[in-house]
Amino acid sequence: MAHCSPAPHCPSPAFIAPPMILMASHLYGSGGADRPEYSTILTRGKITARFKGYTIEAPDSGLAGWLSEKLGMFKSQTEPYSVQDFLRRSERVLTGLGMDDAVLLEVDGDIVYRDNGDKQLHDLREAVKYAEGRNSGNRTFLSVVGKTPAFQSIIKTEYQRRHDLDEAPYSFKAIGTAKDLLKNEGETDDQHMRRVSSMLSSDAKVKKVVSRYRAAMREELNDLFLPRISEAFSIESSDISVETELS
Repeated sequence: MAHCSPAPHCPSPAFIAPPMILMASHLYGSGGADRPEYSTILTRGKITARFKGYTIEAPDSGLAGWLSEKLGMFKSQTEPYSVQDFLRRSERVLTGLGMDDAVLLEVDGDIVYRDNGDKQLHDLREAVKYAEGRNSGNRTFLSVVGKTPAFQSIIKTEYQRRHDLDEAPYSFKAIGTAKDLLKNEGETDDQHMRRVSSMLSSDAKVKKVVSRYRAAMREELNDLFLPRISEAFSIESSDISVETELS
């Protein structure tokens, strides 16, 4: 996967969705006697977290100081991890889970590393190295792809070191296509289409499948991802949410 450094010389950004996500979008049909109406089913999970060790800054004089004291305005929070430290820790989390194929890395809106489709794998360490050469920064976005027991997923992590007091600094998002929606080894396109069509042939079946996918995503966030994140970062609180997108 090609890198871009410095960012101003990068070509205009264009996200290329990995084939594993697109595979689930063109085989289900668009209605008809033996095909469901849905063309994609994506299960989206999210972990938001607040870290320990932060500092709070607020004006202490004048009108701004009064508004800060009385109304909580103009307060900001700074997290203990620099962008570079955050990325190194995130790399350990994701590499430990076997999810180390980088898609995109941004620091303060500048593209530091991007997948240009040359199919080099396991390049997360290389991507993080390019960010380490920059001055600290405040906000970073990292996306990788990989597999878990139940899904093939795009993982997106976002971190903002200095932020408003009521904002969570960290989010971890998993956008997954369930493995049983993908083509099995040795399965023809027609067999794949018929199997998936049977799975989604009625509202009752779709509801059952969606419920199962949501439960699986919540389990992976709670039992697979969150423990790893908690080992890498000192977490004060966290929250998990799951939703399903059908289209």
